[in-house]
Amino acid sequence: MKKKFVIGMVLAATMSFSSAYAGVKSVEAVGFGKRVTEAKEATIKAATGGAGSLKGLSEAVQHQRQEVVVKELKLDRDNQVLSYLREDSAKMDERFEIIVTAAEAKKYAAELRTKFASSAKAKSTAEHLDKVADAVVKIVSNSSAARDRGDAPEGLAAVERQLTEALTDFSPEAQSKFASLANKYDANVTAGMPAAKAWIKAIEQEKGVDEAQAKKIDKEMAKLCKKG
Repeated sequence: MKKKFVIGMVLAATMSFSSAYAGVKSVEAVGFGKRVTEAKEATIKAATGGAGSLKGLSEAVQHQRQEVVVKELKLDRDNQVLSYLREDSAKMDERFEIIVTAAEAKKYAAELRTKFASSAKAKSTAEHLDKVADAVVKIVSNSSAARDRGDAPEGLAAVERQLTEALTDFSPEAQSKFASLANKYDANVTAGMPAAKAWIKAIEQEKGVDEAQAKKIDKEMAKLCKKG
């Protein structure tokens, strides 16, 4: 519950991802969150030879597995995402899981478009999945560079710890708010703002609060993150 509360200060996470689309039939009947989670687990198992961890593999094999998954994102951020995956060996598996989950969400979106081409619901859901997966990539692709420069926002660590949940467990409403926040943060960084300032500004923009209140929200997120 604490995890959802931390990011919920900004995103207001509520109902489960799968229950929100319980009325969609056939391929979708499994539930989107469950479907993406199962695909993620299968991919990780295959990539690690059943071990569930990259750490027992040689560095060359680790890099090859990471590169395969990153290419499946089909975004022009491969180098940034690979830096994120490789900058901290202690967090290698945790971060690999996040990127695999994003890649599987995008693959599922593509499957929906193919198998349910005439369904407006499937098209809308596919767009939603892509939007949330892309938001995850925007967060991680900016985070490594921010840490390298020493201007990583305090509360961003709390968000990073919940990126898998954002893809599989948050309600569609919370996912949309997460994507909106991530897009604002990314736009602010792209505009040349230091990451910490860009993050605070994104909270201001998303929540409609002033800078002082946005900083309070960020600090509270950071405190809760440190408490585990």
